[in-house]
Amino acid sequence: MDLVPSDYHGIEKVADLGRRLDASDALPSYEPKAGDITQYAPRKNLAIFTAPFSDSRGLVRLGQFDGAFDALKHPGEIAVRIEAAD
Repeated sequence: MDLVPSDYHGIEKVADLGRRLDASDALPSYEPKAGDITQYAPRKNLAIFTAPFSDSRGLVRLGQFDGAFDALKHPGEIAVRIEAAD
């Protein structure tokens, strides 16, 4: 998946997925950590956290970065490719 997320509050990058992912088995809230890849279900957004944040209702953890994500910490938009890990 190729996206160009934008800054949101200096702690995450967000991009519109255009649709909701199935989150029927997810907990009602999640407390994200730096490097987490999440979906904010109410808005169909993908959110990549660059810093930890408080427990948030509607936030669903999808995965995490398995390498450095320092480039995402810079302000502005940046092209991102997300692929499933083996």
